[in-house]
Amino acid sequence: MKVIPTGFIPQEDGGAAMGMITLPPGASLERTDSVVRQVVQIVQEIPDVKVVSSISGVNFMIGVGSSYGSVIIKMQPWSDRKVTVNEVVARLTQETSHIQDATFLFFPVPTIQGFGLASGVSLELEDRTGGDIDKFSRLRMNFWEGLTSRNRSWQLLPPLILISPKNKLK
Repeated sequence: MKVIPTGFIPQEDGGAAMGMITLPPGASLERTDSVVRQVVQIVQEIPDVKVVSSISGVNFMIGVGSSYGSVIIKMQPWSDRKVTVNEVVARLTQETSHIQDATFLFFPVPTIQGFGLASGVSLELEDRTGGDIDKFSRLRMNFWEGLTSRNRSWQLLPPLILISPKNKLK
């Protein structure tokens, strides 16, 4: 059954995908680089991938930090491949699920450049009470964990962790 895309700009297979990697706050760049290298090795085992590039210490959706990493995946031309970018994204999501202490978000590059890195919905929680930051951070994490447990097909970027080693110093 074919379905007509319902988004503002339908997602098309542009022949490339990206992956964002996040380790716990305070993870060393060496540890992050080790995980990034594992992901690159998994990507290189996919026959229809032409090139994979990686950057440790940068997450294009969150920012710069030793606990972040990114991969950029370029597929073979359509005439030379048998799988879609969406199939590669699904495979990478599955094949990285065993890697401990890291979260992964893989997605096709946007159809039209300039409208953000990924399609979907953005949701932000805001504490307007001026309450305790530790309590709010736990609330945010519980909310996110509730969302991730509801639908396995969703790809959710974890919320920024408000409690990190640098925030705890007094």
